[in-house]
Amino acid sequence: MYSCRFKKEKALFIEKIEKLEAEVALLYDQMPFGSYSLAADGTFFSVDSHVVRWLASTSEELIGKKKFSDFLTSNSQEKLWAESVLATQSEFSGLELDLLSKDGAARHISLSTSGLRDTAGQLLPCRYLMFDMTSQKKGQEKLRIAASALESVAGVCITDPDGIILHVNKTFTKLTGYTGQELRGKSVQLLSSESPEQETYKLIFDSILAHGHWQGEIHERRKDGHPFVGWLNISSIKPDQGTVSSYVGFLYDITHSNAHEEIKRLAFYDSLTQLPNRLHLENRLTRILAKLPQGGLRGALLFLDLDNFKTINDTKGHAAGDQLLIEIGERLRHSVRYEDTVARLGGDEFVVLVSDLNASEVEAARQAMTIGREILTSLAKPYQFLDCEFTCTASIGVCMFEGGESPKALLQNADMAMYQAKKEGGELLMFFQ
Repeated sequence: MYSCRFKKEKALFIEKIEKLEAEVALLYDQMPFGSYSLAADGTFFSVDSHVVRWLASTSEELIGKKKFSDFLTSNSQEKLWAESVLATQSEFSGLELDLLSKDGAARHISLSTSGLRDTAGQLLPCRYLMFDMTSQKKGQEKLRIAASALESVAGVCITDPDGIILHVNKTFTKLTGYTGQELRGKSVQLLSSESPEQETYKLIFDSILAHGHWQGEIHERRKDGHPFVGWLNISSIKPDQGTVSSYVGFLYDITHSNAHEEIKRLAFYDSLTQLPNRLHLENRLTRILAKLPQGGLRGALLFLDLDNFKTINDTKGHAAGDQLLIEIGERLRHSVRYEDTVARLGGDEFVVLVSDLNASEVEAARQAMTIGREILTSLAKPYQFLDCEFTCTASIGVCMFEGGESPKALLQNADMAMYQAKKEGGELLMFFQ
């Protein structure tokens, strides 16, 4: 009687163990990694679906017949053997190996295992975990090639959010004269402490905080005092689109480069009209906003959009449209003062940046209105080219400022005022309130 009950309980126990093993196997199959265990003779004892797929084999071809090392390159076989000899209690983690499947496909993996013991302290059969690192390795190789190419032409400096230098490459140390040891862990302000353009650096930092990037020409001194002209490009890195994790700067030595004026032109000027582009405008606006409070003066942004430009493009073609934009750029240049900035943002949108207006809010607005009306009058005159005559008016939105405002917000406000002028019928000037 007891024998029958014992056999029944043993059968139920074995059934539960087998069910548990099946559930564990299913769980491993659903994980984003491969899993296998080995028998005492080193052959596969169990394999999950990932391992079967990665080895291009079947479970029947692997279990009890093949060893894991059979699918490794010779270098990886030696690497695994050495790791197994040195590993304590059969534990190792993150061992990178090169795997060759039955069909010859290569795969780069990371292998980990841990030595589990029973209550008596004896090692239990190991469970090995494999992570497919193939895509990461390809990505790292691309980065390595890109970094090697960049190493020869650009100095690279990476800082934390507080401007503490984390990494510089060899080209950067050659350009500045400082060693990597002298720079790492120091504030990036070390590089500008001997600079004749410390005010420029303050404006650069302000622009980076406001826009997340800055690029332009700088005049620097190396550690030994020798001057050089550099082209600096700085960007903030935001992995989660929120807080800044680091800043990356690329520095090019253009002291003896005949192309440096061309680089500046391409970066800061519109290719069609040769007017300053958005980046140039934002840099100029940032400088003016920083200086205005000192003098107590005011400024204005005039945002222009052509009222019927699409009609000309559609009826006369893009060549006529391009010629019209060039002519409008010329008229805008002649409608404003020498110290004012005329920029093309793209399409048929232009911006005029006016600074050093009267300290009085009312008088400054009157001056901006006078400039705006002169622009409207100039642009409304007929255009004659390609044996055709065009008439193209504009709508203008004006946003006044006195310093300390955000360049992005000012442009948005002037843009909104311009759209309101368009809604009112066009060929109007309206102020943002």
